[in-house]
Amino acid sequence: MPRLHRAGIEYMTATISDAPTQVIAASIDGGATFPITCSRVDTTHVRFLVAGPSASSPGSATVLPLGRTVVLLRDTDSPELPIRTAGAIDVA
Repeated sequence: MPRLHRAGIEYMTATISDAPTQVIAASIDGGATFPITCSRVDTTHVRFLVAGPSASSPGSATVLPLGRTVVLLRDTDSPELPIRTAGAIDVA
């Protein structure tokens, strides 16, 4: 995952190779909640919109705190609910 400027807003793309369904959710709080619905880019990639804490108009983006945020992904349509680490986003 790339670095995000504290005032930036951008789509982050993650690879998820073992989720056959279309509904993937992301967590930025260690898996306590999965509030971010990801968009499928293709069969192995999803993306989601994030913003730094100083973004002037984050809109529907998920605002991340300064520092490193680990992103977890899960397949919300699977009865197993496998959770995968998608990497980290560094906000500076």
